[in-house]
Amino acid sequence: MSREYFYDSRWWVETSKSKVAQDLLKMGPFSRFSWKVSSNMFSEKTEIKCSFLRGFFDSEGFANDKMIGCCSANKEGLIQVVRLLESIGINPMVYLNAKSDGAYRLQINRMEERLKFCKLVGFSIRRKLKNLQNSLSGSVGN
Repeated sequence: MSREYFYDSRWWVETSKSKVAQDLLKMGPFSRFSWKVSSNMFSEKTEIKCSFLRGFFDSEGFANDKMIGCCSANKEGLIQVVRLLESIGINPMVYLNAKSDGAYRLQINRMEERLKFCKLVGFSIRRKLKNLQNSLSGSVGN
């Protein structure tokens, strides 16, 4: 049985199914600088978009008393995440992170937008979900 390996600076993926490997490679290169949201995702049902966003924010996101956010060196990828969030009625912003060397930050700041995020997307990771819920109720966790 042959195995296919995919490497990114943060993780390895191994599969014994060459069909899976071929499908993954069709999506483009696996790199922190060039990842993208599949164009098919934008025409999916809201439930599918929310599931994708939950996985993305579980991996890359955080919640604190002032915002929900994530950082990436890939500005274009974050802009696609912004478009996906906007398609479900959430309006974030993307900034150049002044404290880093070329990283961008996606932020959801307004309370109304954070409430929508909690209702529609949320987090699967308990610690992150608790931080979000605490921030919305006024008590903040880390």
